[in-house]
Amino acid sequence: MIESISITNFYCFNETTKISFVAGRERNRDTDELYNGYSTQNRVNLLKMVFLYGNNGAGKSKLLLAFDILQHLVTTTRDDKMDSLPFFEFALNPYKEKSQPSEIELTYHFDGSRYRYYIKWNESVILEERLTLLKAVTEALLFERWYDFGERVVKVKYGRAMMMDGDTAYVIRTSLLRNNSLISIIASTNIYNKVLHDQLSFFRNGFELMELSDIDLGEMLPDGKMADGRELKKVILALLKSIGSNIVNFEKIPLPKRIPSALRARMKNMSDEDRQMMIELFDMAPDYAVKTYHDIGWKRPQPLDLEAQSEGTKEILRLILCMHEAISEHKTILLDDCINGIHPKTLEQLMKFYLGASEDSQLIIASQNFSNLDDKMLRRDSLRFIVKNEKGESEAKQMNLGDLHKNQNLRMQIENSEKWGVKPTIDDMILETAIREYRSEMTDFEDFLFSELF
Repeated sequence: MIESISITNFYCFNETTKISFVAGRERNRDTDELYNGYSTQNRVNLLKMVFLYGNNGAGKSKLLLAFDILQHLVTTTRDDKMDSLPFFEFALNPYKEKSQPSEIELTYHFDGSRYRYYIKWNESVILEERLTLLKAVTEALLFERWYDFGERVVKVKYGRAMMMDGDTAYVIRTSLLRNNSLISIIASTNIYNKVLHDQLSFFRNGFELMELSDIDLGEMLPDGKMADGRELKKVILALLKSIGSNIVNFEKIPLPKRIPSALRARMKNMSDEDRQMMIELFDMAPDYAVKTYHDIGWKRPQPLDLEAQSEGTKEILRLILCMHEAISEHKTILLDDCINGIHPKTLEQLMKFYLGASEDSQLIIASQNFSNLDDKMLRRDSLRFIVKNEKGESEAKQMNLGDLHKNQNLRMQIENSEKWGVKPTIDDMILETAIREYRSEMTDFEDFLFSELF
């Protein structure tokens, strides 16, 4: 699970911005015995669900993208030292004369231990990299790596807790390119070190940036005919029933991928390139179609293709699958711009399922949907606000319990307050002027086009 992330000079984050996912001193509810909102790891209470709010363009998506870039930096092995790195520095500083490196620091919990990882890079070099083991009151350096510009070599220093043997250190020293993380070397060599293998596993599988719209329901929904899919299918159908859906069953139907004979005949006259492109298109076709069955009070449930379902229903199914993956894979899933098409009461029920079933997983959700702020399950300490100032710099804010009494309406206070940066700045005079100019200019332009044509 992720405890915090700090970002410096990355897209709209100029100065160092830290976002914590640690639970505050929110008073536990009576239902927390079943629907506990946090998981305790290494004496730290980590939130299971975190919501990121902010105005359009405030930087919510860029914050989530920082996780994705970090994952790419740490896990990708580059074969050529000249290969470029993903680098997106803050670009709106008029006083900056030359490019500055970006920095990310991640504190996380994995396999019973607590770590802090730091990386500093530019478009071509990983300048610094550091891994620390965090204990109850002390911390132990595992490794520290830096690029020596004078000698043009990568240098590494290991701490005692790393238990690094000479042979492994030699292989790393002779294999490590300036644009590869030390952790990624494990994937491209035959060496073994438990600490590095654990970190590679975490950065590969411990968190993932996803978009609900990218989830292929035909591929991801469980097949009730398979042993490992029956139980999950039961849970999904029970969840749908608990939110009032009349879907009582669904089935996955394999789709044939045979190219029609008429098309095969035409492909004979195509160039090799066009023929290969056509074959690849057929390979990309869905493997399954999904048919849902609805109880409408008739003798038997009535079938309906999943594609005919509402976008809201499909979004619910995708969110359930995301929750299942986070829980079953013990990972953090980051979701960008979702839950907008789900009814607040339905979302509340899905949150209950997730909080009740999750033990060591997280959902970090960026959204513009404020309706879930009325949810009784929502913890005030699970809200994070991304705000952009007049200089184009984003920062993160967190609600203190003293900011809002628990008996006040959370949604109304946040939507109408200037403090949290979620309320757009509205100027009706500018709008009215724009309307007049548009009507005047566009009307004259349309009259000109009409006279030219006729």
